[in-house]
Amino acid sequence: MNKYKKLVSNTLIFAIGSFGSKILLLLLTRLYTGNINPGDNSTKELLEKVEALELQQKNTKIAMEQMQAQIAALQAKLGEEGAR
Repeated sequence: MNKYKKLVSNTLIFAIGSFGSKILLLLLTRLYTGNINPGDNSTKELLEKVEALELQQKNTKIAMEQMQAQIAALQAKLGEEGAR
């Protein structure tokens, strides 16, 4: 039963982190839009798009590094099989 308690507690921690960040984003967006001038909305949208692109770039870089590691592992495995 100890494994299941740990699983449930870890799941709750991840759920709180995931939903907490979304709720915080919602509250901050309302705060920003309430206190920002209408002329500055385009600046806010531009910053949000730049942030989204940076996040996408980081995710792509991580995925490329993982694929390169998998390719290297497969090449090593093929090299071992070829040596036999």
